[in-house]
Amino acid sequence: MDENLIYNMGYDKAKDTTRKRRQSFKSHGVIFYLVKKTPIDIQAIIHKLDDEDIKVAKNAYSELNQLLTKRVHEMESMSQHNWDELMKSLVEREALGEDYLELEGKRIGNAVLIANPQFLPSVLPNTDLKEEIDSYKKNLPNLQEKYQNAKIFVLKIPNFRKEPTSFLLKQIMAIPVVDESGVEKTFGEDCLDEELYYDKYVSIDGEMSKEDYLVKLDYVKPKKRSQEEIDRIFEKIYFGISSDSKEIQPKLAIGLSEQSQANEVLNKLIHEITGESIY
Repeated sequence: MDENLIYNMGYDKAKDTTRKRRQSFKSHGVIFYLVKKTPIDIQAIIHKLDDEDIKVAKNAYSELNQLLTKRVHEMESMSQHNWDELMKSLVEREALGEDYLELEGKRIGNAVLIANPQFLPSVLPNTDLKEEIDSYKKNLPNLQEKYQNAKIFVLKIPNFRKEPTSFLLKQIMAIPVVDESGVEKTFGEDCLDEELYYDKYVSIDGEMSKEDYLVKLDYVKPKKRSQEEIDRIFEKIYFGISSDSKEIQPKLAIGLSEQSQANEVLNKLIHEITGESIY
């Protein structure tokens, strides 16, 4: 059972007739079955749903439902883990000077320089942005009030990371800086400004949560389903098998097997039939 090779399917009360009140289980009444591994094994159980012996058909229904329950719980755990990792990688912060300037229409490179004029001599030594820098400093209180509720979201995961295409921004990110602990880094490696490698999203009114932002990116928020909800999912799959077995049976057989793509196949099948996804 520890290796998920055997599953407890239920308890046969008919084998425990010696006691009126059952406060414990006798081992001979516990019903076990081997967890099927291959799509062929699952397909054999599916075929039993049409058996003329109603007991055989009911057992097959119960066994498939148990397999689906086990797999859904596994997928839910995986979904929760993935969601937790995404939440750890998602930065949520208040807007800063360069964010205000971007919101006002400035390009990111110019916005960073105007908000951080100390970098100007290193990047554009022959360029005078004094007028724009003075205007920014003068207007900063108004910008802070205008965007006081703004939130910045940055999802820092590997497949979201990209090199900047702006030559100016590349130069800015290569500027050496010393962090709070005295360690020299480049501006692009600094804790906050490393965000420049990622797209950011601004919630102007600040009402969006981290969870809302992930859902906006089409990530599915984890959900722990009750046994009743899983039973309803299986009922819909069962009636789907009855009406269109050629399409659904192979998908269910793979989805409940131990094949590497099983979770993906089952998730797609559940989505096709019920309109919801496990992850």
